[in-house]
Amino acid sequence: MQAAFGGIRFEHFDRDGDGRITAADLELTSALYLNAIDTENYALLDWWGATSAGVSTPAGWFEDHFGYEPIWSFLVQLEMPVGCFHGEADGAAPVAGVRELERRARASGKGLMEFHYFPGLDHTLGITAYFARGELPAGHRALFAFVERLARGP
Repeated sequence: MQAAFGGIRFEHFDRDGDGRITAADLELTSALYLNAIDTENYALLDWWGATSAGVSTPAGWFEDHFGYEPIWSFLVQLEMPVGCFHGEADGAAPVAGVRELERRARASGKGLMEFHYFPGLDHTLGITAYFARGELPAGHRALFAFVERLARGP
């Protein structure tokens, strides 16, 4: 089969070999990369980042990224307002992780943390609506309102 997508062959996406790219193929592909995370196969993740990710990542980025403590270990130390804005249709960072972060924040009394969720919006909080129609999406309106409120002060 002919190469496409920057030289990546169709077979790379058709994981089950049935001649179609389906949800099952995406699950198999995800499993490959999730396993790479679990086994610390940073070479595979670096390859993916260089060839398939929406933005390229420098060599060693994944090893560095996964070497950090979970985000909660940093956030729990903050005594300042923190806003979390998440599209519920985000395929890059599932909303369940942010909901767990919210649960931890509430349980520990981190009242300065705010959580805002947007049904139907993706990882960009729907910014394509702005470029397509000049309409600032709800996620961005909320984010800017949060920053303006903080800039005004108490």
